[in-house]
Amino acid sequence: MKTIIVLFMLTSFLFSSEKILSIGILSSDFKNKKFLDLGVKVLEKDFAKILKKDLIKIKLYANKKILLKDFSNNKLKILISHPFLYFNNKKIINKHQKFIWLANSNQAKIQEYYLIANYKAKNVLQNLSHFKLLTLDIDKNPYIWFEYLFYKKYKKGPNPINHTLLTKESKIIYNVFFNKNTLAVVNKETYKLMTELNPQIKQKTKIIKSSKAVFIQLVGFSHISMTEEESILLNKAVLGLKNTMGASILSDMSTVNIVIENKEKKLANFFDFYSEYIKLKNKYN
Repeated sequence: MKTIIVLFMLTSFLFSSEKILSIGILSSDFKNKKFLDLGVKVLEKDFAKILKKDLIKIKLYANKKILLKDFSNNKLKILISHPFLYFNNKKIINKHQKFIWLANSNQAKIQEYYLIANYKAKNVLQNLSHFKLLTLDIDKNPYIWFEYLFYKKYKKGPNPINHTLLTKESKIIYNVFFNKNTLAVVNKETYKLMTELNPQIKQKTKIIKSSKAVFIQLVGFSHISMTEEESILLNKAVLGLKNTMGASILSDMSTVNIVIENKEKKLANFFDFYSEYIKLKNKYN
């Protein structure tokens, strides 16, 4: 009987000592808040299923200053945002981060984009503002690259332009497939895979421009106080995401590629592009 009591007390102690791994995400990086809320709920359930326990919680932040403050004060073990936040707040983040890791909604570690149009569209680069533009909701890079192209071509910003965000790249590509007045910026990997699955897409759409392979969708930062046990927990949770419901919400292809290691060098080329983009934006807006 005493043995049972001791085992019960030990189990209770171990369970109570397990800390919740808190993740902070900047919600302003996403336009579709309902879609983001759904994604967060499903991801938390996926993590709980993978780890057999509810040990990871995701908190959404509308204010980047509060997000940075909570990360600095060790209220968050992980911070996730678009690389812009890091670009503008390197000093603060580097003081408190242990690892930088990259997250993309497909297998490519560094992203590349295509500007695509319907095969009937004519003089696209000469008339960019005459088309409807579609990009992916969870990825800011496509529209930023489109703006960059616009600044370079017209020496002015693209506003006003008919720009619509969708939650799936497959829908974006099919919109271009059926509409000659629609343009889209899509991920190279997604476009290639969809043309393999449906060769008609390659026949009825065309690539107008391709970007350099420098883009990253999201970056994550592990807090400097993160223990080895917490790092192992995070790795297990992340590696288990493949082929889950949460992954399918994030990506048409039901895969999420997350690399957890120090990847600051991988960001250098993106920051070179972004620096040039900011200069053009300040000059022509």
